[in-house]
Amino acid sequence: MNIVNSKLYYFLEKMTNFFLLNLIWLLFSLPIITLFPATAAMYAVIRDWVQGKDSGVIQPFFQYFKVNFKHSFAYGILWGICLFIFYIDLAIIAEFESTANLLMTSLLFVIGLLVAFNTAFIIPVMVHFKLSFWGHIKHAFLFSIMYFPTTLLCLFIIVGMVILVLYLPALLFVIFSIGSYVVFRLCYRTFEKVGKV
Repeated sequence: MNIVNSKLYYFLEKMTNFFLLNLIWLLFSLPIITLFPATAAMYAVIRDWVQGKDSGVIQPFFQYFKVNFKHSFAYGILWGICLFIFYIDLAIIAEFESTANLLMTSLLFVIGLLVAFNTAFIIPVMVHFKLSFWGHIKHAFLFSIMYFPTTLLCLFIIVGMVILVLYLPALLFVIFSIGSYVVFRLCYRTFEKVGKV
């Protein structure tokens, strides 16, 4: 039996690729401002895997990091601004009376959910479709509403990855690439249903 063609070898090779991808993603995410470009590069590599392109890990990651940098960095800034605004708004709302507090908190919660829904699809849409910056945001939002169960499942996986790392820090070196693979698979299934935008 040729060990190179065995299922064990195939499994170990895949796990090595996930480990390498996760490691390079961690390194490029260390300066927090490059988190979104690094994540976009990771998803682009995963997209190649899903489409059957076995082009490696490191070289494609560098290439996709450069190609997707502009839009993903801008989206990261926009996302950070949204978080900052939510934080400020919550601090201001806390000063209001209970009735006004409840209404404003509810409104902020709805807006926060819409941003979260968009977050579930934005990176997969960005690496899969060639659109303008606002086109990515618009289509990510539309996908998140049209395929709401998929959106919830993606958000559950993203939150689950963070919780798992908090309880089992050793998973930090492999969980994000594996979780992102599952998220992209789910999103890619919706892309195939709709076809090219």
